[in-house]
Amino acid sequence: MESRYIKGIKTIFVPAKAEGIDIIPVLKKLKLSVKRVGLISAIQYIDYLTQAKEFLEEKGFEVIIAGQMVGCNTSNAIKIKDKVDAYLFLGSGEFHPLELVNYSGISEIYLVNPVSQNITKFKKEDLEILERKTEELENILKNYQIIKFPPKAKQNIVDLGAKVFLEDSSGQKVKFQIVGTLEANPFLEKISNESPVGKALLGCKVGEKVDIDSPVKLEYKILKITYEES
Repeated sequence: MESRYIKGIKTIFVPAKAEGIDIIPVLKKLKLSVKRVGLISAIQYIDYLTQAKEFLEEKGFEVIIAGQMVGCNTSNAIKIKDKVDAYLFLGSGEFHPLELVNYSGISEIYLVNPVSQNITKFKKEDLEILERKTEELENILKNYQIIKFPPKAKQNIVDLGAKVFLEDSSGQKVKFQIVGTLEANPFLEKISNESPVGKALLGCKVGEKVDIDSPVKLEYKILKITYEES
């Protein structure tokens, strides 16, 4: 471990290298359709690249070590992209291989995890799925609305954010909180305001009976309504 000052801030560097790991079993699982292979790794596994190279060369592959990939910096790998037809990334995270999918133009990119002994092949489609999820999250962040509880005088009526205590026709008691679609999780007793039960409860008061229009006919009596922070 070493420390030095960077822009006046004391920075401590902690060695983060994996030791005592046998990478050969997972390498034996590889089924490559090409012969020219580029090797890269996270910092934890950089000392294993030479061993991986020797093993693959014994199997008849042409291997180039690109070295360590730091953060989203793919420059080491990109330098050899015209000399290889596949990349093997020694590590555990998906971030680095997806960066290679994005920038390298190489169609065969494998995440080789020496700890779990798993191999994952990444394709352009995986990046497209990730980009769609990112767009969805960005849209949510741009359009989110904070649920504001109604004033005290109106907290006897079911609205967004309300916790509603119910009793069905058999005497069984249940509790739901009415939330937006994205927050809905029946296992946590949170139901969407757009669900059949949620729609039926909105606007109702304590003591009222509510018929639920769903494949199974239900009737609930509202016992209590509260508004509390989750």
